[in-house]
Amino acid sequence: MAAGVDGTAFQGWAAGSALAYPVANVLHVIGVVLLVGSAWAMDLRVLGMWRQLPMGGVLRAGRPVAILGLALLVPTGLLMFAADAEALAQSPVFRWKLVVVLAAVLNAVAFQFSTPDRSLAVTRAMAAGSALGWLVVLGLGRWIAYA
Repeated sequence: MAAGVDGTAFQGWAAGSALAYPVANVLHVIGVVLLVGSAWAMDLRVLGMWRQLPMGGVLRAGRPVAILGLALLVPTGLLMFAADAEALAQSPVFRWKLVVVLAAVLNAVAFQFSTPDRSLAVTRAMAAGSALGWLVVLGLGRWIAYA
């Protein structure tokens, strides 16, 4: 994984720039807030909270915010990875984070594109899995610095 980045001009810039990493880090945090915040709002509504809010409205409003968050997370995550690719590639915590991110994104895609007549139990299980998955991603993301 790190071999594709190590020694490239992009890696040199990401690791050597005084602004690249801090700016990417701030934008990454903003992306986390947008993605996880909107995912949690949608998940909690599907799980039965905030019943006064219309389900369709919460989902319609939350999706574009979540997509914007993901659109910020991918490039900023790649930049931060490039800055320390060798160490991150060796980190089991980082690898677990990537696995859980993939599972959470696939769950969101399955939720979006699966049949609308799925059972309420399946719908709620997907929402609970999403809420838990994004919490695990947050925890693993912070844990990387201490592992």
